[in-house]
Amino acid sequence: MNIRTVRVALFATVWLVTTGCHRHTLGRMPSPVAEESPCWWSVFRTPLPVDTVTVHLVNAFTTLGLTGATLEQNGDTAWAHAGPTLLPAWGGGTYSARMAAFRRGDSTLYRYFVAVVPPPGGWRPSYDSVTADGRHISVNPAGAVIGFCHAIASTSQNHGTAPNAPNGEESLAVWSNPHGTPR
Repeated sequence: MNIRTVRVALFATVWLVTTGCHRHTLGRMPSPVAEESPCWWSVFRTPLPVDTVTVHLVNAFTTLGLTGATLEQNGDTAWAHAGPTLLPAWGGGTYSARMAAFRRGDSTLYRYFVAVVPPPGGWRPSYDSVTADGRHISVNPAGAVIGFCHAIASTSQNHGTAPNAPNGEESLAVWSNPHGTPR
């Protein structure tokens, strides 16, 4: 091997090590922002106290796998949030939930909201299934918000009822502002 070949090989090695293996630092990719959806179009009410409703909802968030639950209370009004959390059992999406509740008269009024980011590559396609009684159903994983809202309601056991149609309570500041004051 002549000296020129050694120099070329050495140059090529140095060039590959310094440029080929160099990791370019990219700016942090913005995480997808999920649009938050209310779990019902009108406000739930229950005779349970605010503390109980709040604890039930926070426990439901945690039971369903959401992490980082936080809770804040000011007088008879409470707010809580959990997530975002990647939930493989829920189609691989990233979920978060929040709630607000306050006392009015002999009832606690409350709402909870869910935000879902689909998994990378999107939701898997719908798949067919058959129910225990033989009925055919098509399951669409993209309906994750509805399913997660239902799971929160079932798990929280607040036994809330809601008007069949919006009545104006759904526009109170307490639902959109974590420090809003009910009217």
